[in-house]
Amino acid sequence: MKPLQRILTEDGSYTLKREDLGETYHSQKGAITESEHVYLSNGFRYAVQNKNRIAIAEIGFGTGLNALLTALERHNGLEIIYYGIDTLPLDSSEMEAMHYERTVIHPEAAAVFTKIAHLPWQFGEKPITEAVRDGFQLAKIAVSVRNMQLPEKVDLIYYDTFAPKYQPEMWEPVVFEHLATQINPGGLLVTYCAQGKFRRNLQALGWIVERVQVAGGLKNEMIRARYPE
Repeated sequence: MKPLQRILTEDGSYTLKREDLGETYHSQKGAITESEHVYLSNGFRYAVQNKNRIAIAEIGFGTGLNALLTALERHNGLEIIYYGIDTLPLDSSEMEAMHYERTVIHPEAAAVFTKIAHLPWQFGEKPITEAVRDGFQLAKIAVSVRNMQLPEKVDLIYYDTFAPKYQPEMWEPVVFEHLATQINPGGLLVTYCAQGKFRRNLQALGWIVERVQVAGGLKNEMIRARYPE
């Protein structure tokens, strides 16, 4: 069993702390704040321009917060296909203990988050997506990122694993070599991590990398990388 502790972050939303790693799933400056500024503002809204369909893979699905905010961000005429990847997936009760319906201000937050939390984890090689909101299809897949074979190439990757200090194997170049086979040319990868070694590894693999300033009282920079066309 994962040794987990629920933590209240500075914006009033909860995250979890892995006591064996000494690391939290989200920034203690604010779980929702981090998701909003790193993955929504500088990822999803940036990638979705001029699209009526977008496929997203989240590496490190965690509590389901990024999926919830993305589902609620969906607008009419847009189809979102979302693949949530995790090697140590949380169960529905662990996810629901975050009570994001109390801190995410949206009339559909409670209903959508309940569906996200209770959607079964899949272990097969051909994941099937299910609707959790109109226009938003989700598959939760328990698989190692190195063995991940998605049914389609994606347009956007949320890379939200634990930091290199705590999970160095998730930041090795071989991981991003594999992700390059799972993303469309011109697709984006966004992550809270701005470590110099990680940035240089991405550049050496051919990714076009930019450091982006992060608002919301979080640390100064994140990375947004484009896979070349």
